[in-house]
Order: sequence, then structure tokens, then C-alpha cells
Amino acid sequence: MNIYAAAERSATANNRDLSIPYVTPYLAFVAVASLPEDWFTFEWNYILRLLLVVPLLAFYWRSYVSLTGPRSRFISGVVGAAAGVVGTVL
Repeated sequence: MNIYAAAERSATANNRDLSIPYVTPYLAFVAVASLPEDWFTFEWNYILRLLLVVPLLAFYWRSYVSLTGPRSRFISGVVGAAAGVVGTVL
């Protein structure tokens, strides 16, 4: 997906269109993680989270805005790593 197409699509979309793809997998993860341990052991809860959240992420994949920007992926990765190091030091 072209970054400019994603930016144009996100500029014309309303807040609900943008928030549903981001919020739904998170809420599913939290909802399953909040289930009592009496219902599922930790291991089964983790498996259930994976089985529920991964398909949601795959379903909404095209809705996510690219993080690479107009530059190369390598430069984007270097900038991200540098920001991570600075954040860790702070």
C-alpha cells in the first residue's frame, strides 16, 4: 500500500472508521485476558487471545496506516531504533 494513499484515505475517513480497526483487537485482547482463571488456565487464556486477536489484526490489516513514511523502510527502521534507544535512556 502506498503511504500517500493511506494518508489520503485516513484524511477523508471519520473517527469511527479509524478507531474501530485499532480498538477492536485491543478490546478483544483485554476482554479475554480479564476472564477469571477459574474458567481457563493461563496457558489456555493465552491461546484463546492469540486465536481471537490474530484474525482480527489480519482482518483490519488494510485499514492500518503505514509507519514507514515516504522514505525507505531501512531509514524508517533506523529512526525507529534510534527513538527506542533514546526512550530507553530517558
